[in-house]
Amino acid sequence: MELPTFIALLAFLPMSTPSDPDLPPTPPNISVTPPKAEFLIGDAVSLTCTAPGGRVRGFRFSGSSGWVLDVRSSRRSFSHTFNISGTMDGGFHSCSYTLLRPGRADVHSPPSRAVVINVRDRPSQPILVVTPSSVTVEGQPLVFSCQAPPGAAQRRFGIFQEELEVTAGIWEGSGSSGVRLRVERSGRNQTGNFSCRYEEMTQGRWIASYPSDAVQVIVKDPCPPPVLSVEPLSGVVATGHRLRLSCAAPRRHFRRRFRFFRDGAEVTPGAGDVIGGAGEGSELLFPRISREFAGNFSCRVEEEVGGAWLEAPPSRGVAVEVRGSSSSSHWSSAPRWAWPRCSSGSYWLLVCAGRGGEVLAGGGCARGKTPELSPWGTWRWLPETGHAHQDGGQGADHAHQDGRQYADHAPRNDAETTLPKWPPSKWLPA
Repeated sequence: MELPTFIALLAFLPMSTPSDPDLPPTPPNISVTPPKAEFLIGDAVSLTCTAPGGRVRGFRFSGSSGWVLDVRSSRRSFSHTFNISGTMDGGFHSCSYTLLRPGRADVHSPPSRAVVINVRDRPSQPILVVTPSSVTVEGQPLVFSCQAPPGAAQRRFGIFQEELEVTAGIWEGSGSSGVRLRVERSGRNQTGNFSCRYEEMTQGRWIASYPSDAVQVIVKDPCPPPVLSVEPLSGVVATGHRLRLSCAAPRRHFRRRFRFFRDGAEVTPGAGDVIGGAGEGSELLFPRISREFAGNFSCRVEEEVGGAWLEAPPSRGVAVEVRGSSSSSHWSSAPRWAWPRCSSGSYWLLVCAGRGGEVLAGGGCARGKTPELSPWGTWRWLPETGHAHQDGGQGADHAHQDGRQYADHAPRNDAETTLPKWPPSKWLPA
């Protein structure tokens, strides 16, 4: 019979095994533990790669999202365990192994068949709204509203400043739709980026949603008091002359308005009075002031913050003194010839010196360089322009009246002028 001979021949035929150094390695086997149709965020999963034989030197795991992990191990099987943190951990996965061949270069196996890991995405991001405004003033309320997409699952919400959860405040509303956090009095420490997110109960575990878009909150200092200034600077003005009050405050984010007060009562502009904007503030102008407007003036600025007008502290007071008309009291006794017409090339020089609250005025036509009369107030009268200006010495606060110059605060100096005084020289009430 031929059968035993055939069996003997088979016994001597060369058998190929996976460890045969002349044959390429066969692909490994890969498995997923635990076997699930869908994984949730936070689930632990293991990928196990098993080589069929040979001297294993290491394994390589890879995913369709682009990640690769090389592991050095001499065991025939190795498990890579990780936690699902997002959809990027899902997709196709495979593995391969490396065989060690003495005296030869290491050889890499073909990849295993691919296995699929399905990951359920996080819940959709909510929307965060800050009212009445994300830019506010210290001490004003803030309301943070976190609104989630419609859903029937049980939810819980959190509001975060940067990465820290906000716990201070009054929580309003609950349920799956959203929540509100009310801060009664905002502070500078509330300046920063805010966001919110919620957790949804899924298969007995809380799954966090994507965070909302960040909202920048800015809490500013309260508006400082404005600065009130008056023209003329001395605050002393003659009846019928112009008085200008300027209320200035630094420009900020909010819409604002200005108000003026006299002796504590708000000034209501009357006929001929003008209130208008002036760059960084507002102005109150009296074209021809009368005695009843003398008093202590102040101003305030209000800012519209979140639909409410917030008032800053008042400015410092400015005293305004209204005296009798200069045309009737200062100059009525001076004859018209006291102001001569100077010849071409000359100018009228007016010199003023103060003593005991009065002003001594004197002058005449002069040519050439203005004389040095320091510490006197020296003024040059220019007939062609109808104005006077200071040339040298210590100046005095001044005003114009019918094209003439008088001083209300001259330097205190009782020296006599060397110039001829216009007749009649006299002491005039300041």
